Order: sequence, then C-alpha cells, then structure tokens
Amino acid sequence: TISSAITLPTPTREGYKFVGWYNNAGLTGSSVVSIAKGNTDNREYWAKWTPIPYTIKYRVNGGTAISDGSYNIESPVITLPTPIRNIHDFDGWYDNAGLGGTPETDIATGSTGNREYWAKWKIHQYTVTFNSQSGSAVAPQTVDHGARASTPINPILDGKILGGWYKEAACTNVWNFSTDIVTSDVTLYAKWTSELLQDAEIVTLEVNGIPVHGTLHGRNLTYQADCGENTVDLKIKASDNAVIRVNNAVHGESTTVALTGDLTEIYILVRSESGVIVKEYNLTVSVPLDSRIYFQRWDNMLAINHNPANNGGYNVTAVRWFKDGALISQDKFIKYEQGNEYRAEVEVNGVWHKVCPYTTRGVSQSIVASPNPIQRGESLLLQVPESFVGGTLSIYSIAGTLVKTGITLPTTLSNISVADIATGIYLLKISSANGASETVKIIVE
Repeated sequence: TISSAITLPTPTREGYKFVGWYNNAGLTGSSVVSIAKGNTDNREYWAKWTPIPYTIKYRVNGGTAISDGSYNIESPVITLPTPIRNIHDFDGWYDNAGLGGTPETDIATGSTGNREYWAKWKIHQYTVTFNSQSGSAVAPQTVDHGARASTPINPILDGKILGGWYKEAACTNVWNFSTDIVTSDVTLYAKWTSELLQDAEIVTLEVNGIPVHGTLHGRNLTYQADCGENTVDLKIKASDNAVIRVNNAVHGESTTVALTGDLTEIYILVRSESGVIVKEYNLTVSVPLDSRIYFQRWDNMLAINHNPANNGGYNVTAVRWFKDGALISQDKFIKYEQGNEYRAEVEVNGVWHKVCPYTTRGVSQSIVASPNPIQRGESLLLQVPESFVGGTLSIYSIAGTLVKTGITLPTTLSNISVADIATGIYLLKISSANGASETVKIIVE
C-alpha cells in the first residue's frame, strides 16, 4: 500500500522531447504524472516522445539567397543545396564564418542541434586556348574571370614570324595581352607574316640637320646642341610601315622637341607593322653651358673653371678646345691670342657639352696691387680706376677655387688684408657695378 502520492520521474532522450507516461504500450489515453496514495497493485508505464525540431540557416556570402530549413533526429539524410553566385564557383559549406576546417555536404539521420552554414566561393576560371595555325603547339592557360592572360612563348613556323595573337582565325582583331581581360573560355589565333615585314630599325636619324651614323639599335645616342638652340628637330626614317613614337607619342618622320635643363632625354620607340618587334633608342641632348665657365688668366692663358662651388655646379672631368672649328688642345689651359674667339667642349658626369664661344680680351694694366709679392699678414694696397669704385673683390687660388669674396671697394685706394690667406699664387678678380671685371695676379709669401 502506498502511504503517500508518488510523482513519476521525467526521463531524457537525445533529440526528443518527453511528452508523458502512459499505462499502455499503445500510448493511448491520458498521460499519468503520479501514483495516488493508497494504491496497492503493480504499475507499468510507457514513455511517449516527440522529435525536437532544429533550424538550418544558410549564409550565402554574396550568392543567391536560400530559404532556411529545419530537421529533426528522425529526418532522412539532408543533402545541402548548391547556391549560385555570378562569375564564381561554389567551393563548399562551412560551419563557421571563417570558412575553416572541412566543408560539409549533408546532415546525417540521427543528427541534432541547430545548424548554420557559410558558403565559400572561388572566382570562376576560364581556359585560354592558343591555336597556332600550323605553328608549334602552345600550352593553354587557366585564367581567373576579369584577369589578363599571359603572353605565351612564341610558336615557331618555318619561314614566318609571329605577327601577334588575334580573336578570330581571320586575324582581324588583335588580342592585347596588356589590356584585354578574360570573361569566358576563349581561343586565340596566331597570325604569321613574312620576315621582310618585321623590321623595326631606324634607317636614318637627323638631329637639327646633322645625321647620326652607324648601327643605332641598342645604343644610347648623344647630341650636343649649339648656343641658342632651344629645340631639336628630329627627322627619323624607319623601316617600311613601322610606327614611330617619340616620348610615348606617335609621330611621323619629323617632330620637334623642346630642350629643358642641361640635359634633355628623348625616348624613341619603333614598332614593326605587326606590332611584334619593338626597338628602343635613347637620345641624350646636352645643352651648351654659359661662357661664364671660362676663366681668363693673367698670363695669356684661357682655362675652364673646374670648381663646382663657383662654376654653376658642374663637375668638369675633361676639356676639348677649338679655334675656327678645329680641335687645338685637350689640356686644361690653352695659350690665347687677344681678340680671338675660342670654343670649348666639357665633359660633365660622363656627358659632353658645348660651351658658348668666348672672345679673349686684354688684361688691365690700370689696376695695381702692391706690394707684390706680399708677406702673409701684411695689408695689400689695391688701386683701381674710378669705374670700379663701389665694386667688389673676389680672391681665387691659381686652380680657380674661390678663397674670399664679398670685399667692397669704397674708393680708388683700398687696403686688403691677406692675414687669413695661405702662401701661394692668387688671382684678384675686381668686378664693377656695371658688370665689367679685371684680373690681377698676386703672390703671398
């Protein structure tokens, strides 16, 4: 006999919800939750269960939306759907947003729990096939949508040169590997041309009427502009039907280029009719240097100022001297004749520049420096004409190095201290306010 009521226990079962206890195997009638006080007979109860429903959520990551689903532990195997996304290939469902681990393809019978899947994609790829049209075979390429195919190794066909790849067998529209993108499977066709149509040489090149001779391809060409030349006129004769580009712009056989700075680099490209053969040329035009780089010495010697500190910043490494158009010397100094015109060419950073002509003049006898020689520490008395009063004095070493500058000459007689100048031979350059200048040599002992 039950002395007090008994509440029946609540069982658990994975994937199911407990509905109740029943007193028959058919689970009919009402459920039983307890045994009342005073009952004396044996009791047997059967549990009733119902499957728990679970959700299935699909995160398509840019693909076409898929409706969420549901399942329970008794559901048959569920094959996960295949989403669709433009220009992409589906690469599997993953159970995490980071798309890590192993992709999943289905939900097996007996599974439990809510499910959430993230779609993984890869850009669609296409096959680029190369039809060499009787030439040697060229391997196909696999290319992502929107990407560019790589220029393949040229096929070979006896007696012919490849004239490019085209979009159709008739070779009407050329495929540009630099700009054309792949958006579907595509076949490209080789165009073959005669070797005679493939030349891209410059046959002749004239700069301001002066021909440049020799084999031009592969060379860095140079031209020295003359004084007063602000532009160069180029006349280029290239192979038949070749395209000529100067500084990346298409030109005919004649064009003009403005000169800027001490050096102007001109880039010339010649492309054969087929577009396959390209040859490049670099023309460096050196602009003439101002005649102020000359330095007329007291002893009928004419020199080039080699000091970058006061010659305009030019690192002069070599000199060539000309008179009446003829080369007369390659020394640093030349002996000059008063009133004659001389011209130099100087090498600066490996490039030769012309220097505008210079007409020599007499050295002044009206400027007197005394004592001369002078002892270091003494004051030098400098006598100048009235036209130089208010001018300035600069002192140079015999090599042309500026030693002292900015000394003002307030009167025709000036005391100049040489206490801070080392022993040696110096040039005093006296400049007037109107631009005239004279030079006197002194010796400091």
